[in-house]
Amino acid sequence: MEQAEAIVLQDAADRVDELAPSLGCESRLILGRPDDVLLAASKNADLLVLGCSGRSTSWLGRMLTNVPAHASCPVVAVPEGATAPRGEVVVGIDGEGVCAEAVGYAFDQAARWNVGLIAVMALAAGFDGYVPSEGLLEQLHQKGRRHLAEALSGWCGSYPDVAVTQLVALGDALPALTEAAKDARLLVIGTHRRGALRALALGSVGSSLLRAAPCPIAIVGTHAPDKPTARREHRAEQLIGTSQSGL
Repeated sequence: MEQAEAIVLQDAADRVDELAPSLGCESRLILGRPDDVLLAASKNADLLVLGCSGRSTSWLGRMLTNVPAHASCPVVAVPEGATAPRGEVVVGIDGEGVCAEAVGYAFDQAARWNVGLIAVMALAAGFDGYVPSEGLLEQLHQKGRRHLAEALSGWCGSYPDVAVTQLVALGDALPALTEAAKDARLLVIGTHRRGALRALALGSVGSSLLRAAPCPIAIVGTHAPDKPTARREHRAEQLIGTSQSGL
């Protein structure tokens, strides 16, 4: 068993050397539950990357629910078949004060790649089968624009070179974010860190996005640093991957 896994691990290390010869790569074969091992590793990591194997019946297994909700660093989940990075960075804004770290992370990634940022807020209209008036629709859009302006306040000044597009959608967050991210290189969302219920931290929208996201999705919690200043030089991120065969 260990020999077979060592072969898989070496193949992954060889792939890293092929893609980025200048990037140092260290491989480790650790016995234990994958989620426990990765959560422990996240305590000293800048970034934790999870991938989905074609052998998995669903890439929203227990590990993909547990790890992003409890990791000590941002987590990026990459769906099988994800193409090379393209498009802009998309960030979901929830208007409840839990997305500040996610917004900062999204700005930082957009600056690294020198691409624009799309900030999306979905507002539940609460309509029950009737057509809303134009006045009511405008009020809802104004509410969304205010929330977006508050969420982006300060970050635009720290990242003046990042072009920002603000989108307000009426309806559920899942279709709004999925549509906005269809041509994106990265979708960023925030996660709660509240008490004993952290296992449910991703919520229904976050969990559904892990199933349906058309691009890599970053889940950022309160472990991220407070508002950073724009950085032009970045130290290499620690990339910790896992094979999900057998999960």
